[in-house]
Amino acid sequence: MKIIRTEIVGRIAKNRAKIEKAANVKILCQDDVVVISGNAENEYIASQIIEALELGFKLKHALLLAQEDYVLEKVWLKKRKSHKRAAEIRGRLIGTYGRVRRIIEELSDCYIVIKDNTVGIIGPAENVKAAVQAVTAIDQGSKFSTVFYGLEQARARRKRDYDLGLKR
Repeated sequence: MKIIRTEIVGRIAKNRAKIEKAANVKILCQDDVVVISGNAENEYIASQIIEALELGFKLKHALLLAQEDYVLEKVWLKKRKSHKRAAEIRGRLIGTYGRVRRIIEELSDCYIVIKDNTVGIIGPAENVKAAVQAVTAIDQGSKFSTVFYGLEQARARRKRDYDLGLKR
């Protein structure tokens, strides 16, 4: 049995049946506490789904974590001395009309959510590594063209490995 304190109990209660079915667990919601019961592996999957929902992912993206090769990775942006600088970095990650975030999502085949100083990434394990590198590079001030080129190279490597039969 795993107990999680969360502020989104209502959202979890609303989607409880879908989470229970995907993770093969039983969920009980009370006040600001969610109780998950099942075997240890399934409890971990359910807690990852709940953590993704807390970050702000859509339910359909969070439920991908029930699949074997999907993972959730959180990247904390560097602590800034001023709120203005932190907002600037979040703005760089989002881009004009969400363009930068969308390009990173498309090139890495991952889903990205930015909340406060945390970036959440859901995707296949090998793709998440490339997305994390892109986010940290932007956080450190790298040029967008350099970051996008690196993502394109990683995507080409994945495609080449798939074509050669090295990866499924």
